[in-house]
Amino acid sequence: MDQVSNKILDTVKSSVPYKASIEKAIKNKDVQKELGTPIKSDLTILSLNDVNHEEREDYGKTDMHIPLVGSNGTADLHVIGKKMGNGNVVK
Repeated sequence: MDQVSNKILDTVKSSVPYKASIEKAIKNKDVQKELGTPIKSDLTILSLNDVNHEEREDYGKTDMHIPLVGSNGTADLHVIGKKMGNGNVVK
């Protein structure tokens, strides 16, 4: 992977929506049962749409697909979220 791609992935992996969603998925008993443990994100393929498309720091939205890999299989974690004011909302 080139330096630009690595920088983009590092930025995504340090974002609140990414970290909160991964943590929630990894701790979910149904996800653990389906995928097996340990569960890791596979960022070789990632789809991002409308990530912080606004210039304002107090507003942004994200729509991303994160591949998950467990001992029993793989899944696609679809994250939709928006930041309004000082808080983040991740669905």
